[in-house]
Amino acid sequence: MKSLSDNDVARLAHLSQLSLTADEKERLKEDLTQVIQYIERIQKVQVQDVPRMAHVHDISLSLREDVPRQPCLGTSCISDSAGYSDGLVQVPAILPSKKS
Repeated sequence: MKSLSDNDVARLAHLSQLSLTADEKERLKEDLTQVIQYIERIQKVQVQDVPRMAHVHDISLSLREDVPRQPCLGTSCISDSAGYSDGLVQVPAILPSKKS
């Protein structure tokens, strides 16, 4: 595995707009090298014979039956809500009131 150079770390820090001390650059270099080594290990895993799947467990979705029903239209939907009056629903103010 090719290890990261000091120039690589400096360029990454520059591109990331990070201002790093020498100790931080060394630590970042070590951390990134470990990440790269781990990725290389994962790439060596033979997965050609592993079937594709959406989930690691054999599960089936339990969905409700799709039954058409009448939609709620107009004031019949909101007439029982708190603050309903004359076709409107009063809600708490979210903006400060303007003082004249």
